[in-house]
Amino acid sequence: MKGHAIDSSMKPVFRIVKDYSLSMERALVELFALAMPILFAQAALWLWMWDLGSLTQGLDSVLSLRVGGPLFVVGVLAHELVHGVTWKVVGRLRWKDIRFGVQLKTFTPYASPTVPMRARPYRIGVMMPLIVVGLIPFVVGLIFGHSQLAVFGMMFTFVAGGDLAVLRAMRSVASSAWVQDHPERAGCYVVAA
Repeated sequence: MKGHAIDSSMKPVFRIVKDYSLSMERALVELFALAMPILFAQAALWLWMWDLGSLTQGLDSVLSLRVGGPLFVVGVLAHELVHGVTWKVVGRLRWKDIRFGVQLKTFTPYASPTVPMRARPYRIGVMMPLIVVGLIPFVVGLIFGHSQLAVFGMMFTFVAGGDLAVLRAMRSVASSAWVQDHPERAGCYVVAA
């Protein structure tokens, strides 16, 4: 893949140096491997502070079709919006430099910067939904004994497992390296001018 140009509104045109992406199917598999230990730790924390009955009650409420369906849609939209807002702010991108959509093959929603940026803001943008939509709601729910909020946080901690797979795939990329989000896969290219 070395030497291929990336279409970009930035000049000069960047060329791909190395691919640090995963297929969406592979990212979904890694989601389970990376998110399950965190999910088990969250459940253990809940059970240590509260009880199984309240956790079950929260699960029943959040997973019910009446509540769970709309809540899941809102959570997914929030997850992708947090990616976009973080890349806009930390990566100093314009809204027109960020694409939102759904990959129909795997029915996977995405937010994708369309221009190169440094690896550090890219990583922050990848990681932020885990914190904002997953861990913070869980911790607030845990502290106040609000099982529905805790379960929501657990659910979106799990969803962020795909983002953890991206971070793992690019773990050897220097923070100062230029990266370009892959247009079809989970992850990025390292690019150079």
